[in-house]
Amino acid sequence: MVQSSADELKRLAFVRNYSGFCLSKGYSLASSVYNTSRAYTPARLNSSMQAMEDVISEYSSPMIMAVHDQSKRALYQIDHQVHHRLCNCIVCARCMGALSLKGGSSQVDGAILMAHHLLFAKQTSKSNQQMVELQEARSTYLASIQEGVTFLKEHGLVETARHAADVMMGR
Repeated sequence: MVQSSADELKRLAFVRNYSGFCLSKGYSLASSVYNTSRAYTPARLNSSMQAMEDVISEYSSPMIMAVHDQSKRALYQIDHQVHHRLCNCIVCARCMGALSLKGGSSQVDGAILMAHHLLFAKQTSKSNQQMVELQEARSTYLASIQEGVTFLKEHGLVETARHAADVMMGR
């Protein structure tokens, strides 16, 4: 298992915190619904319900522990990968520091990052064909974004939303 020193997540601690919060809220809601519905269970079914609860508890406990262990391991692995990728991007951004900070902007423009990654891809790619495909994909993506912005400017927000709904509904 890939874990950082001191058993802490470097980049995805919020995922663990938020999932813990959602789990506790979900458990609280499910418990309240179950207890309310259990109160309305006829007395003659109580022994059957108790037996069913015992079986569910017996079989689900090991599975819950296994899922918890696997999810923890996966979260640490993903956190390690995200940290590694972000560190590489930060190094790349530092190399482009003159581009990002010269204009007084504290954010690196998305187009500059895309150009840098295309340059990096060109340096590491095995063939020029991959570079051409990347540039074509970038051009297609930017063209579709520009088309959407132009449509929005021409038709306004309400008409654009109506058109999107019509497209989704197949009208």
